[in-house]
Amino acid sequence: MKILHVNDYRDAGGCEVVMQLTVSLLNSHGMDVDTFTSDDVPGYRRTALGYINSNLCRKKLAEVLHSQQPDVVHLHNFYHELSPGILKTLADYKHSHDMLVVMTAHDYHLVCPNSGLSFYKNGKLQIADVSRLKNISYLFSRSWDNRSIAHSLLKLAQHIYNYRLLKRHSVIDCIICPSKFMRSALSSLDIHTTHIPLPVPNICNRSIRTNSPLTFVFAGRVEPEKGLAQFLASVPDDMQGKFIVIGEGSELQLCRDISEQRQLQMEVDFIGKRPRDETLEIINRSHILVLPSVWVENSPVSLLEALAVGTNVLVSDLGGMKEIVENAGVGFTFSPGGAQSIVQTLDCVIECFNQGTLNKFDVSEFLSKRTEQEYLDRLISVYKGHSPISDEANESVEVAVV
Repeated sequence: MKILHVNDYRDAGGCEVVMQLTVSLLNSHGMDVDTFTSDDVPGYRRTALGYINSNLCRKKLAEVLHSQQPDVVHLHNFYHELSPGILKTLADYKHSHDMLVVMTAHDYHLVCPNSGLSFYKNGKLQIADVSRLKNISYLFSRSWDNRSIAHSLLKLAQHIYNYRLLKRHSVIDCIICPSKFMRSALSSLDIHTTHIPLPVPNICNRSIRTNSPLTFVFAGRVEPEKGLAQFLASVPDDMQGKFIVIGEGSELQLCRDISEQRQLQMEVDFIGKRPRDETLEIINRSHILVLPSVWVENSPVSLLEALAVGTNVLVSDLGGMKEIVENAGVGFTFSPGGAQSIVQTLDCVIECFNQGTLNKFDVSEFLSKRTEQEYLDRLISVYKGHSPISDEANESVEVAVV
């Protein structure tokens, strides 16, 4: 079986980590796997028109398809660089070739102009109402990008042209949803979906954590949607402990300023972006991983990796983050943007830390359903045109709206 994985980037973030792991697992299973990204397009550069429909990327993908003749094309994120126009290229190729097109939904761009299932009102991020996204007036009456009206209109144009008018996503035979929340959010699409949890890499080393100081860690992009600034603004002034911030972004200086101006007793250490292995080691040594996102995360791999090494998690009560905590039976949630909710949750964390129970938990049953082999078996089942054995046809979860 020849499989071609398609993604905007070869190495950038969580989506790319999942793709690389998937390719590695398939290769170890003896399958012929290759990748296609914007790095494979000579002379590529981003333009406004190319964002909507990149003829350059479409032409190069067509060459790769005819050269490699894959049995399966596995899509990841493609709308940033390659453009949704490549879906038309896949459809053209399928007319004369027996090929399956599957996609892992890492975000919500098939149903929402903003891939984070959110819009901006008076500069403040709001969660989109999934039940109203089919309404054109709803789409045109909201700002889908906080940078400018032009950026918002460009996202809207890409979405409406490719998905509402041309329905290019109909070429996809099956969408793999890492969370049940994602599956519910995509239920309006006339495409088969299946829930396959992301795999947790085999991690054997669990650090022995000292009782002092209580150490929090944040790892990711320091951007408005990640909610770090709001979280730091809500931490009690007299709270003891240490907070390690791994990452960079547009709100990094704001987060520094908040920490300094509030004169927090908790030590906040901004260490910048770090290699993945070093980041995992820091998470391994910390007591609790914080993910205070104010938008709807899908299925953050960092939460799974933290639980696997015995690090507890503190997350916003939204989407896939909430789902992981509920399914694992471990972790703490709070209402994003709610200062009082954050304070109350931190009190619970401190109490567990003082009792010595914060990092004493067993998630072996939860992780057993997310092994690399389990993921590989379900994925190959999809590639063969079958639904995974454990797939629940009518499963659903409530989608948060405002």
